[in-house]
Amino acid sequence: MSTKEQIYQYIESMSDEQLKGLLTMLTGYASVVSEQQDDAYCAKLYEEAKGETEDGAVSVESFADELGISLA
Repeated sequence: MSTKEQIYQYIESMSDEQLKGLLTMLTGYASVVSEQQDDAYCAKLYEEAKGETEDGAVSVESFADELGISLA
């Protein structure tokens, strides 16, 4: 029996009140996962933007790093 089938079987045995509680927990879980994905995306954007100035220009060091050039 697959995991999905096991879940469906378990859900079938639950009362309406239990299903409401389960739905509340699943909604909360989905929100947490979505927030974690958003945080990871923002962290990635931050790391990418670290080498940029306010006007969007890229620092010489950052550009050299992207090209694999050592300035030292």
